[in-house]
Amino acid sequence: MEFPTIAEIGPEIARWLALFLLAVLTWTALGYGIHRLAHHGAGWNRLARLHRAHHAPRYLSEPRPLRWHHLLFW
Repeated sequence: MEFPTIAEIGPEIARWLALFLLAVLTWTALGYGIHRLAHHGAGWNRLARLHRAHHAPRYLSEPRPLRWHHLLFW
């Protein structure tokens, strides 16, 4: 059994890496866009009301250590 060489699988790896980076950038842009929409305080914007309710407990005003799950895009 002969394994493929780097020259043979290199373009495939580059294609998958580019696709992965595109997916990460798209996910980040969508998350940012939704978050910006949540800051638009119109009366019809239910997302803004949910966002204000989310920040109502003032959990961000208390110091807390940075943990790994704070770095996730969600």
